Amino acid sequence: MSSIEILKNFYDYGTSGIANIDDLSTTPLTFVKWGNERLIYCNHPEQVKAEHYGEKGKFLNRVVVEANKKVLLYASYELTKKPLMGTNKLAVRVFNPNSTIATVEITKMGYNCTDDYDVACDVWKDYAVNRSKRIKVNSKQSEWIIIEDAPQKFVELLSLFETDSQIVVAVYVCENVNKIPAETTFIKKTENVYSGWSENYSLHTQDTLFASKLLKKDKCSIFYRLGVPCHNNKNVNESIPINMVQGGVASFGTATYNNLGNWGIIYHFAITIRNDTQKTVKFRAYAISNNDSHCAGIQSGYNADAYHLGINGSKIARNKMRWHFYESRALEPGEFLMPEFNYSILSKGSSACAIQFEVVEV
Repeated sequence: MSSIEILKNFYDYGTSGIANIDDLSTTPLTFVKWGNERLIYCNHPEQVKAEHYGEKGKFLNRVVVEANKKVLLYASYELTKKPLMGTNKLAVRVFNPNSTIATVEITKMGYNCTDDYDVACDVWKDYAVNRSKRIKVNSKQSEWIIIEDAPQKFVELLSLFETDSQIVVAVYVCENVNKIPAETTFIKKTENVYSGWSENYSLHTQDTLFASKLLKKDKCSIFYRLGVPCHNNKNVNESIPINMVQGGVASFGTATYNNLGNWGIIYHFAITIRNDTQKTVKFRAYAISNNDSHCAGIQSGYNADAYHLGINGSKIARNKMRWHFYESRALEPGEFLMPEFNYSILSKGSSACAIQFEVVEV
């Protein structure tokens, strides 16, 4: 497998030749979930008010994590309270219930706080940078492993860490971490927004694409749909249910907690592209927004980029439906490549999207 160069080419609705992703003929994907993972998902409440602050004795999420787990912490909030002095903060506290020292190592972290809807784009690009921070937590004690200033409205955090012992992870918004009591409680639940945890934060899939088959298809392309839980797709094993902190499970099949879009989940694609024709061809790949908006993040090797596509997108990707993010070199007859990349559905957009692979003769 090889990493890809991430391109920055965009196409609007008029030139894409695609009117609506719901009209696409898509090919189902089968996803594999790896073990030894834990997702900590934080999106309740979406709007954090004064009564939700840590100083009021409230946490936004609290999760028990077993030893030797790889943990992805995803948090997305809108802050409505102006601080009396200083600035708001997003903070993560770890408690060690064991009789021995616990070690937590942060290996990746992206954070951003801004007033615009591109908040998650910079988080994704920052998250792709490897980093190392180790925190020792004494027996029966707590330590703050993350404290970030939040001076603007939209707050976004994506952090990957590991622990060698069982720990309890709690997430807070506050003005002063020193004024948060040792004992805190959860806030009142509401419908269709939630915080909690899941056994997985990554989905892995692979496929082999033959130039001869794609050249016979509409638009010489194959299309894959993502964001299934909200949009009745036919992918296998894509849903990642959330065990809610207040009890119960948020999943696609429930009546009131079904707003699952897989935000923050890492989709790992391992694709083999093969030229089995007698012509010279190239393969191209695109991320396609739904008709409203979609915030897409792509990472491969040390390269990462993200854009907020669609009619209600932002900045250079506003009103752009397709992001042309990959193009292979010219493949002679019999040649093949094995591009590999991660894809993430980021916040502030609708989750429904598609990945397109196209073949063109050169």
